[in-house]
Amino acid sequence: MNKFGRLKNTRKRKDCILIITEGDTEKIYFKQYNRNLKSNKISINVKTADNNTDPYKIVEYAVNEIKRSYDSKIFVKIFCVFDTDAIANNKSNQNNYKNAIKLANEYKIDLIISFPCFELWFLLHFSPYNKPGKECNLIIKELKKFIPSYPEDKNKYEFEKINFCDEYSEKLNSAIEYAKKLELKNGSAGDYPHTKIYKIIEALNYSKTD
Repeated sequence: MNKFGRLKNTRKRKDCILIITEGDTEKIYFKQYNRNLKSNKISINVKTADNNTDPYKIVEYAVNEIKRSYDSKIFVKIFCVFDTDAIANNKSNQNNYKNAIKLANEYKIDLIISFPCFELWFLLHFSPYNKPGKECNLIIKELKKFIPSYPEDKNKYEFEKINFCDEYSEKLNSAIEYAKKLELKNGSAGDYPHTKIYKIIEALNYSKTD
């Protein structure tokens, strides 16, 4: 109790993880994950970078979120999530990628990249995959073998109907295992798939020492 006779608020603030995504599918997925997250220590703040595929603008959006925060230390982790298919197929994005890395390093932002696209993370819930190719439609074609209703055009309203986190949560550990193996094998390989999404999942499920 303080000198004015009021009890001091001893509740600990949750750690907040900021996730800035390239598109709506990623945002919906992490919002679903947040609803299923059984933790009194961590919360997720997830936003899209105005559906921007430019890696520098995605990181810049995250920086602006940090600056707008009333407390510069509110975010214990900051992730920017984007695909390399948008970089590989756009010269301007290729040029901006190096600057995005520099800006991310300056603000301690982790770049979570999927090659060729985010759907690889979904596919790894069901099966390992290691075929070369820069086209996301190849990944979606494989994914539809397991989820026939998955929208080929990544329509966000159709994706919401799947409720991926609820329906396939029991396959999460397999996805993490497959993703780690792919990154170890293909992390620097130009045309072979890999994704770092598992790093966000592990950050969300860590056990903080009080």
